[in-house]
Amino acid sequence: MESATVSNQVSVRKLKLAFCLYKYFPQGGLQLGFLHIAKDCQRRGHEIRVYTLEWVGDIPDGFEVVIVPVYAFTNHIRKERFSAWVDEALRHDPVDGVIGINKMPGLDVYYAADSCYEEKMCIVLWSVIPVSRSERRCGTTHPFGDSFLSGRKNCISRTINSCPIG
Repeated sequence: MESATVSNQVSVRKLKLAFCLYKYFPQGGLQLGFLHIAKDCQRRGHEIRVYTLEWVGDIPDGFEVVIVPVYAFTNHIRKERFSAWVDEALRHDPVDGVIGINKMPGLDVYYAADSCYEEKMCIVLWSVIPVSRSERRCGTTHPFGDSFLSGRKNCISRTINSCPIG
């Protein structure tokens, strides 16, 4: 494996990284996050391979894009076949790390671009049963928060304090 030198003159081992995402299109938020991360890794000297079902738009210089040829009548089965195909391809041509942009088995790292479920529930709960603004700002939990999301009071309080509502 080759080495790359970063700006502080520390030698870092060059890695082969595989990114997995179902579809790439240039306007998607998840896709833009992926592209930013992958280009940053490439800038640091790592090789980038992308497994996807569909790629729309220009392929960045130096990216190896593999269009996975699987089909099915349902998205669920197609995604299962995608994961199995990628798993088999990686057995024949291994990489140092597998980064998933979508949830799937066999990942070393999952880029969780999804917003926090608890945060979504906080916003829903506050909008259904309003509590005064002063109660929200002082970190009290919502009356349903304790029962609905038991054991997560601190997270809910932090979310409520930073909640844009009110």
